[in-house]
Amino acid sequence: MQQQLDEEAKLVDARNDERWAKVMESLSLRQDHLGMWRFARTAPPVWTVRAVKFLHKQGWKPTGDDQPDLFQTIHEHSAACNEFDLPGPERRSPTSLEWGQRLSTARITLDGEFIFLIDRKASAVDVVTGDSLIPVEHVRLDVWRGNQCAPLAIAITPSGNRLACLLFDCNVRAMFVRLWILQEGEVQAEHHIELESLSFGREVPLLEFSPDGKRFAIVDDNALISIFDSYFFRRLYQFQNPGSLFGAAPIILAKDSPSSSWRRFGQRCLSDNISRNLRLFHNDEKLIVRTEPGMNCWNLSQVQPQCNMIRGELSSSALPLENFQYAMGCINETIPLWEYVFIGLAEDGDLAATAMPQRGAVIVNHLPDARPLGTLYGLKREPLVDLQVTSGGTIVAVLQSGCVTTWTADGNGNAWPWSKELVRITHQPVDESSVELMRQAEEMRRRGWLSIQETKLLDLALALLLNRLGLDIEIDWEDTRLPCDMTDIELADGDPCDD
Repeated sequence: MQQQLDEEAKLVDARNDERWAKVMESLSLRQDHLGMWRFARTAPPVWTVRAVKFLHKQGWKPTGDDQPDLFQTIHEHSAACNEFDLPGPERRSPTSLEWGQRLSTARITLDGEFIFLIDRKASAVDVVTGDSLIPVEHVRLDVWRGNQCAPLAIAITPSGNRLACLLFDCNVRAMFVRLWILQEGEVQAEHHIELESLSFGREVPLLEFSPDGKRFAIVDDNALISIFDSYFFRRLYQFQNPGSLFGAAPIILAKDSPSSSWRRFGQRCLSDNISRNLRLFHNDEKLIVRTEPGMNCWNLSQVQPQCNMIRGELSSSALPLENFQYAMGCINETIPLWEYVFIGLAEDGDLAATAMPQRGAVIVNHLPDARPLGTLYGLKREPLVDLQVTSGGTIVAVLQSGCVTTWTADGNGNAWPWSKELVRITHQPVDESSVELMRQAEEMRRRGWLSIQETKLLDLALALLLNRLGLDIEIDWEDTRLPCDMTDIELADGDPCDD
């Protein structure tokens, strides 16, 4: 593990390499355009971009034997690169803020602008800003119309404009959902929906909003799924989910159980990762419920079981079941809470951030092929209550202690270091030792892993390589395997790696 970190530290970040910067500054001050062009052909590709852009702004082009065709080719690739957001190999250091209170759970909006923090006793929600934890709103959960209540489940819309809480009224012995409508984190209106036909007190209840916030779903003790309209406050569907829910609550209650028991039950339910076993996807049309032994995927347009996915099988319209299971609950019910693997999924479902607090790191994988993108260090070794990959690429983790850790995305929307193969191509001078790395990078391109800017940098590096070696034939790119080739996300014991 230490050897791997030492190797990472040796990677040269060419954007900050003083040697290349001083050479380019000297050439530009002397207006040595031909020298700058020679520099562009020998420097790392990220500096080639800067040199060629400089020459183009000066209106200079090589002539005669100074390879004008190569200049035109490299200029076309350089023009597509944003020189201020060129990717680099440096490890990202997160920022951490302290809320000052222990939490039972938390919810982060998709854009990361607001965080909903639920206190340890599950008595209230504090809406705070994601960047500085400034309080915006305080919502009391355990009291309604003067009656003592026990919160059992909570959910927010991805945008944070709605907050829902499943409550048990300890005075009138009734279940209902309170729904708050928010704007910029502040409550604008409130509604409630009574739940007379649903049963709670044995299993951890599930509550979740659809991506657009128009609907929310509830799963009760009997695995009865109810879909509600969050705009008109009425029930739309109700149907039975086959299979039992994954795991039972630590306390078995009846409606006439003491109020203190219901409050303890609610606190345990909110802090249990089982409460994340429900997801609504794909414009409200798909509903995923994790059950024993697998997971059910429902098509709400038909209200028919579309498929019953069993562990290890894949669905043509869904991610691998492994990814859903890790994202929607804990791995092993017998291990301590702080050792749980916690996964946050990106909005488009092509990225998973796996928080491993026992290792102090977050591993980022591409989905569904599980390609490792990098490892983020700096996570405290404490239990997590929420993890979010924001729409801008930033990764936010909220810990049970009240600490909020953020890995901010760069200009390319990435919060993780660039892959080592590409870094060794674009941040080092291109020579004959780059051939195998070029083969691997071409394989990444063939698999569709590279962004437009990464592709242009690769094309530029390839043009420099062919010119350096004087090759007049094409390199055979076929049958290239990558160091990261794997069939599933590795969560086995051992140190995390991103090679």
